[in-house]
Amino acid sequence: EGADTITAGAGSDSIVLTETTAAIDTVVFDSLSGSDTITGFGNSDQLNVNGLLNSGDVVFTTSGSANIFQAFSGTGTATDDTIVLSTGTAALSATEAAALFAASSADDDDMVLAADDSVIMVRQDNDGTDYSDQIWHIDTVGSTVTATLLATIDDTLVIADFV
Repeated sequence: EGADTITAGAGSDSIVLTETTAAIDTVVFDSLSGSDTITGFGNSDQLNVNGLLNSGDVVFTTSGSANIFQAFSGTGTATDDTIVLSTGTAALSATEAAALFAASSADDDDMVLAADDSVIMVRQDNDGTDYSDQIWHIDTVGSTVTATLLATIDDTLVIADFV
């Protein structure tokens, strides 16, 4: 009860944020040590992924004065430390998430993520019966792209959910 800060730890945990009184809870991801399931994520709750990024802070993409997700583009380039939004009708495996990115020259399907850069990717999955978001850490080391699932959330995330 009340505003809590929860640090996602090792292993696959269930984090329940449902409360009887309104409060702003923050879930902190600072290591790649497990994949969590988060339920009860509310309009005011927040995710902190800064500890997973090269600069230590999310680099927000802007449109005018508003922060927005960087849209996934199979012919575009991801900016280091941004939050990329990918949408689809199915959740992704780690292999499928990593395959969305390439360390150089994007083809028709891959977004370029330069060597030694990283992003957080939100995969919004609308399979027609329910809506859930996956949060992935995507990283390149040399020319190798890896994807680590941080969490699955039973809500649709917006950019304001990240601090």
